Parts: sequence; C-alpha cells; structure tokens
Amino acid sequence: MKALLTIFLLAISINSFSQAFIRPVEPTEIMSPSFMKSATAVYLSGEEVVGVKFGSAILTNGGLASFTLKTSDGGKVKFKAAEVSKLSIELNGFATFMMAADGNSIKETFENYFYEGGKDQNIITFEQVEIKPGKFKLLQLLNPDTDERIKVYLDPTAQQGSMSGEDKSYYVQKGDRSFKLKKKKYDDEFENLFGDSEIMMKFLKEKQIKLKFKNFAGHVELYNQTFSW
Repeated sequence: MKALLTIFLLAISINSFSQAFIRPVEPTEIMSPSFMKSATAVYLSGEEVVGVKFGSAILTNGGLASFTLKTSDGGKVKFKAAEVSKLSIELNGFATFMMAADGNSIKETFENYFYEGGKDQNIITFEQVEIKPGKFKLLQLLNPDTDERIKVYLDPTAQQGSMSGEDKSYYVQKGDRSFKLKKKKYDDEFENLFGDSEIMMKFLKEKQIKLKFKNFAGHVELYNQTFSW
C-alpha cells in the first residue's frame, strides 16, 4: 500500500512540475584543468585506462568523436569513439558544487550538495551511441540514476524551445533499439517506450499522467518505479 501511494504521488508530481535530467556539460568545461579529478575510458574489450587530465578532445556537432588522456606517469593515450564503450569523468569538488547549483537558489544548492547526496553525484558519464549506421559518438548520459531500462543521452544538435529553452530531442536507447526521440514524435513513441508497464498505461488511460514531452524525465523515473508491478 505504501509503495502504491508513493507511485501515485510521484505521478501527481510529474504533472505538477517537470522532472529534469542532469545538466549537460559544456565542451569548455571538459577541457578545463580545474573541472575533473580523473577520467576513466573503457575500451569495448573492457580494458580501462585512467587519466588525470584531457590532452585534447574533438567534438563534432557537440558529440565527443575522439580524445586524448594524459596519465599519471606522463604518458598520452588517444581514443576514438568507435573503440570506447564508456568514458567516466570524476569531477572535483568545485565542479560538482557548480553542477548542483545550476538553476537553483543558494539554499537549494547547499541542500542538494550537502544533504541530498550531492557529494556522491560527482561522476559525468559519456557512452558510445551509434547515431547513424556505422557512425559512433560518445554522448553524455542524462539519466544516470534512472537508466536501468531506458538510457537518455544528450542530442548535441537538438533545437531548443524559444520560450522554455528545453531540448526538443534526445538520443534514447531501450534494449537493442537506439534512436533519436523528437518532441513532435513523443505521442507516437510513448507506448513503444513505456507500454510494457501496466501501471504506466493505466495512469495514462486514467489521465493521472499527461502525455507531454516536457515530462519525459519524470516518465522515465515513473517507469523505473512501476516496471515490476
């Protein structure tokens, strides 16, 4: 009963205000020496390389196409997006605090950082995404806390709403399917994304959740909460 009440309240909150994905990092932030503590690149084979700073990074249309990591022994290792499955960047304390501060008041920032686990949320993740057949880029994962079944990635070329500033598209991966989800196609894709959750479909039919693209992050969270019910 308590779990059902929690899910019901979550559905109400999604309609009341937009849940948000994490803030995308800027290319200039990635290259800043004060931005990160370390970075770990994982090859498709599973082999890991740990670097202490970026030597270079090539971003094409906003996606990370290739990069170089400097290691603690002074060496340099070059990577291409097609050979890397994941890049995890551990932020330093100031960068983590600034990520928590984005769009928040000073009071909200301190609450997020010191009392709601902000100190543990200091990892930015890029993962390999096939944006076109045979063409790969490393894109930032925007829902690291709710990506068990659906992964949402930054679309670096996404248009933004003139009034809201919200992205109008994302790259999405569910199972073996990876595609660009556009705002204008959200109604058509909703059941493909969430149709295997009976409660999600029930809430939609009963109009307890609204089929709005601005609530996409909240829908992903609710989907994770209700999938096994």
